[in-house]
Amino acid sequence: MTFPFFLNLVLLFTEGKKDLGFCDCAVCNFGYRELKTAIINMTEKKKLKPTSREIVSKYHGADIEGMKIHFPQLITEIKPKLEENNRVRKSENAQESDNKVTIEIEKYVIEDLIINILMSEKGQQVIKQIQ
Repeated sequence: MTFPFFLNLVLLFTEGKKDLGFCDCAVCNFGYRELKTAIINMTEKKKLKPTSREIVSKYHGADIEGMKIHFPQLITEIKPKLEENNRVRKSENAQESDNKVTIEIEKYVIEDLIINILMSEKGQQVIKQIQ
């Protein structure tokens, strides 16, 4: 498939002028699992593959013959899930201030970072300069 043909096909799908259809062949079954995997990975922040147990057990052998996917509708269904997962949740103790970001980090994480930095060659040089 040439790139211009592929691009035209994508435009037809996204504009809703054509729908993606499936038959019950192995290629369509795998393609359907790939599409479902991509949607799950985007909306649920997972790193699954079409061959992952969760995907195969859920979608392998699904009756997809004659199924059509209308991409504008699919996008309107996926968009709220993406926006919900991408929102930053504020802590109850978060302080709002202009042009500042507050991040809460566990104490042990900072301590480990400081120890690792001080043990490094650069850290040793800084310690020698201070003395």
